[in-house]
Amino acid sequence: MRRQALKLLLIPFLLFYSLPVSADEKEEKTLQEELIYYVVVDRFNNGNPHNDGDDLDPDNPDAYHGGDLEGIIKKLDYLQEMGFTTIALSSIFANEASGYAGDLIEDHNKVEEHFGSLEDLKRLVNETHKRDMKIMLEFVADHVGPNHPWVEDEKKLQWFHYKVELTDVQNEENRLKGWYKGLPDLATENPETRAYLIDTAKWWVEETKIDGYYIDHADTIEPEFWQIFDGEIEKVNKNFYLLGSLLDNREETISVYKEAGFNSLLNERFFKEASDMFANIDQPFTDVSKVVEQSSKKLSTFIDSDNTVRFTRKSIENQQHPGIRLKIAFSYMYTIPGTPVVYYGSEIAIDGGDPPENRPLMNFQSDEELIDYIAKLATIRKSLPALTNGNYKVLYEKDGMILFKRTFEDETVIVVINNTSSSQNVIIPASEIAENKELQGLVTGDSFEEQNGEYEFIIDRELAEVYELKEKQGLNLPLISVFIVVPVLFVLFLIAAKKRGQKNIS
Repeated sequence: MRRQALKLLLIPFLLFYSLPVSADEKEEKTLQEELIYYVVVDRFNNGNPHNDGDDLDPDNPDAYHGGDLEGIIKKLDYLQEMGFTTIALSSIFANEASGYAGDLIEDHNKVEEHFGSLEDLKRLVNETHKRDMKIMLEFVADHVGPNHPWVEDEKKLQWFHYKVELTDVQNEENRLKGWYKGLPDLATENPETRAYLIDTAKWWVEETKIDGYYIDHADTIEPEFWQIFDGEIEKVNKNFYLLGSLLDNREETISVYKEAGFNSLLNERFFKEASDMFANIDQPFTDVSKVVEQSSKKLSTFIDSDNTVRFTRKSIENQQHPGIRLKIAFSYMYTIPGTPVVYYGSEIAIDGGDPPENRPLMNFQSDEELIDYIAKLATIRKSLPALTNGNYKVLYEKDGMILFKRTFEDETVIVVINNTSSSQNVIIPASEIAENKELQGLVTGDSFEEQNGEYEFIIDRELAEVYELKEKQGLNLPLISVFIVVPVLFVLFLIAAKKRGQKNIS
């Protein structure tokens, strides 16, 4: 009776501790914990042919191809299954003719009709949140389209800088006031212009519940603008993300814009080194690893983007298999410090040259191998905090073979990447890793223990493995006892049964 009464008393406490944590009590993720997938809306998936318009022309790289918000909604499961936690959309604001990429802004307050409606965007955000994922929008604050009504409005003359082409990104005056690619440059230092842009940005957050903004070429606007912008957005959503790219990627510029309110900036130096190195085999890791060591973990890594040639194109030019090259590149991106940003279609090795050729329409009828591999990397990254928060220490690097360690609190992860044309055998002293432990492989399943004060890594060509440091299993005595005791008991049972049988006969 006492035991039954004790159980009844414990039930309320157990129920209390098993209740799900409310949204307010949940610890919010940082941008560094996200896996970001960047989508060019028009080129992803046509979910509603009724909004295609008369100017649809899939054969023209400068025309609309039919992708829309409904198409993204229909592929949310696809993106979630690959492990992505945040989807960044190209600009969806109303654009001038041929503005499929979203940079010919006609109206900051409307959704481009080719992409759908405001209700479609709200539904996309809602469906994304149901999956515990986030949505970021690209917010274009530095310019408008060449035929925007403001351009000819005499009352708006002070809203624009005098027409001078942006030609020197390291010249701050030219970078902040120059017209990038001939587009009318907004004078964000003007109080009226600044107020309009910030109020508009806040309205989209309040109205649609989006989770972040991506700002392309954020350094074409003065950092003071972004400080105010970030502060005002935080009044609406204190956990709002701000991700940006820069034209001037010198360290001093990066530092200024990080301090201006950006949660992360695209790591352009990493891109330049990594996209060339991983697009070929037998290339040393020296330069790219140096960039990783010198970069803040708050920067975001990528191997191609909306502004670059496709990684697949570089691989093909080197006469390499793009799928294998992408596996190696993503293995590194997903296991080093920084937030991985994957450009749409990279999971199916889409090919393409300079923009707009790097933005073909998605083809979802593709080999699943690379998609499954990306999903596995995402699972590994999410399960090991050291891959997000840990330090980065190279233990071995030579001619395309690298072995590095990530440690965070009491967790140690060893990553081995063989980007060479032959199998590799590397011996690392236990003092560099840990004494008397076991390394459990999470990609290929390879596992082994320390032997004689050393760990011997053997890995085939063009493969990667992520090892989790574990306690040695040793002899599994309970399991061994089962295999010994059970047969013995069975034999004894047969002997006893036989004796009983003989006794009954007599």
